[in-house]
Amino acid sequence: MIDRQPMRRTTRSGISPLAFFAAGVASYAPGAGFVAFLYSAGEISGAALAALLSLAVVINGVFYACFAAGLNERCRERFLAREQIAVGLCANWLVLAVAGPYRDAYLALCVVPMLFGALRLSLAQMLRLAAWNQCGHLAMIAVLYRLDPHAIDVPHEMLLWLIVGVQMLWISGVAAMVGRLRNRLIDAYKEADRLAAQDPLTGVMNRRALLEHLASSPRPGSGDRRGEPGAFSVLALADLDHFKRVNDSYGHDAGDRLLAAFAQALRRSIRATDAVGRFGGDEFLIHLRVRSIEQAQQTLARIQAAVAAMTLSGYAQLKPSASIGAVVLRDGESAEDALQRADALLYRIKRSGRGKVVLAPEDEQAVDAGNAVQQPGAPASQALAAFAADLPLPRPVRITS
Repeated sequence: MIDRQPMRRTTRSGISPLAFFAAGVASYAPGAGFVAFLYSAGEISGAALAALLSLAVVINGVFYACFAAGLNERCRERFLAREQIAVGLCANWLVLAVAGPYRDAYLALCVVPMLFGALRLSLAQMLRLAAWNQCGHLAMIAVLYRLDPHAIDVPHEMLLWLIVGVQMLWISGVAAMVGRLRNRLIDAYKEADRLAAQDPLTGVMNRRALLEHLASSPRPGSGDRRGEPGAFSVLALADLDHFKRVNDSYGHDAGDRLLAAFAQALRRSIRATDAVGRFGGDEFLIHLRVRSIEQAQQTLARIQAAVAAMTLSGYAQLKPSASIGAVVLRDGESAEDALQRADALLYRIKRSGRGKVVLAPEDEQAVDAGNAVQQPGAPASQALAAFAADLPLPRPVRITS
């Protein structure tokens, strides 16, 4: 079955390869109409008409197959604009060769493929295509002259050849201006995307970007094979202990700096395949892709150690700590439900003394943390507390004015 997703995947300009290919197919319409006119005028036979139209169908069919199979994704320019234009110019030479006395009229249509390229290509690429067209056009004139010298008015044909060359140069210049505007627009889109997805204070993802990230991440039991084979997701909510007291005692500047330092400590403690963002206030969400509970425990312990090592210049008396509640995303469970479990777990941690890391496994019936393994029949809360106590983590420090 053909996967059409690569064809429909849009760029930042909102154009997909499928839409661009459709525009390329439409650029053959004027040539097809002109060929039909040549047939009605008796300039070409029915066989020649069928051959030229069939050639156009084959050309576009080959490009469609490349897009549908995703072969274009292996190219630097996945729209295959240069290739489509170069082949289209070759088709133009064939039509010019059979146009006879109507050749002058068709020259106005020869620039259509180049206009198509102005949407995607740089000045250098357009100039190379213009040179390709001029060489092919000149070769066509030479072949026609060789076949029948009396049927070709060489000075007239060369004048038309020069006119087409000037048009190609002009279109290439326009393409250069369009290209510069396109690049500026793409840069503006990138910056807008970055600002829309980034928390301005901490520099990590904001809540909207986090939810989009979770929605697009591989899910257990969904049949999604992206990411590491055998990996599963852990969602952790991390909350700075007594953050309100920091704001009240040291001011909002200290609080802002503490949030920024906390975010950087979280980001430095996770892998590039993981994600962290500010979920709201002093609460941060961490998404881990791990292959074992032990790997998740190690990452969470590393996070807590990094938080304990945080220092703020000018606030040496500040000894921050954090509470972290983490859950394993279950098969078929939505991110929203997992977040509710993590939030409830974080609430229990804060009520039990803060400054702890607790990881609830997928079934919330056993926790593998060295010696802290729940015995059959023991409440799950005992195993969670044992895991939290087993980690070599600092006790929370109460900050007072």
